[in-house]
Amino acid sequence: MLKDPVVIKNRKELLILLDRPKLQDFNFEFEELDAPTTQRCLGEIRRDYFACGCDTGAIYMIVSMAIVVIFILLLYWAGLPILTFTNVLCSGLFIFLSAGVGKLIGLVLAKHRLRKNIQQLSMVLLGEVKCVEVISNGR
Repeated sequence: MLKDPVVIKNRKELLILLDRPKLQDFNFEFEELDAPTTQRCLGEIRRDYFACGCDTGAIYMIVSMAIVVIFILLLYWAGLPILTFTNVLCSGLFIFLSAGVGKLIGLVLAKHRLRKNIQQLSMVLLGEVKCVEVISNGR
């Protein structure tokens, strides 16, 4: 059964998002912010909090597949054998590792954006920064 979302109401609870294990779901209820700003901040922070790195991994995989196709075309034009065991194995390994590296980079970037966005939002909640543009879209 799904638990009710954790409601984050202040700066202290917000900073816990950086340290605690993954929550199933959470919502914001800040008195300092209006509803549209709160929802926009919630969307940005949720995007990075629940990020899995799959988008970046997919991009890396597609680029690596294009590189393999170019490599195969170069082999073909050079008159070398294309479907050797070594070529197939190395191509598959290259694509797999590229996707994994892309996924890790996506996770690191999401964690960095999450930390930056939470720090910006916590500064607004402290009153140190005026709430003009609380969270800039880091993409």
